[in-house]
Amino acid sequence: MSIRNEEPRIKILKAAIELTAKFGFLNLSFQKIADKCRVSQSTVMHYFPNKFNLIKSMGDYITQTNVLILNQGLLPTDNAFDRLKKYFSSNIYWAKNYPEQAQIIILLSYFSGQDKEMAELYKARLEQARLRIAEIIYSGIRENKFNPSEDIDTLSALLHNIISSTIINLISSRDFRNNKNKKDSVKKWEIAIKLLLNCK
Repeated sequence: MSIRNEEPRIKILKAAIELTAKFGFLNLSFQKIADKCRVSQSTVMHYFPNKFNLIKSMGDYITQTNVLILNQGLLPTDNAFDRLKKYFSSNIYWAKNYPEQAQIIILLSYFSGQDKEMAELYKARLEQARLRIAEIIYSGIRENKFNPSEDIDTLSALLHNIISSTIINLISSRDFRNNKNKKDSVKKWEIAIKLLLNCK
């Protein structure tokens, strides 16, 4: 579907994500979004009555995109170890192909230390991501593939931190095209899984 024929709300969200990645939350305005979408400012505000509602909706849209990509890479026959490997590589694929979305999540993390509403938004997304990792770990325990010595919440947080730091490093260095670095990152992820989860 071309951007011209997209639903107005989605078109506005995509424009807002692109502009936020370029200018940041503070310099984002409804007028800039309206100009990019070639609509009136009142049209933008019809869908998003205030800036916080817009930012929350951007976060929801980004999460939907990320989850869709994660699910597409999984097979019903995958064991827990393979699912964790794919979880990592799918997140790297998402950040590589949707760098503006990844930048929004990084910005949300930064502003969560300064704004209570931003903190709540970021915390919800953080908990959702860690829960998904925890579910895979529990599956691995049931499959007798993982035998972790630490509690699951701690391990899921550690593994999520590895994914986040990898994405931040790749984005900041603009190094997505370097296949060697990507392979190194995947290798380090597999080592982390084996060490933290005591794989059998």
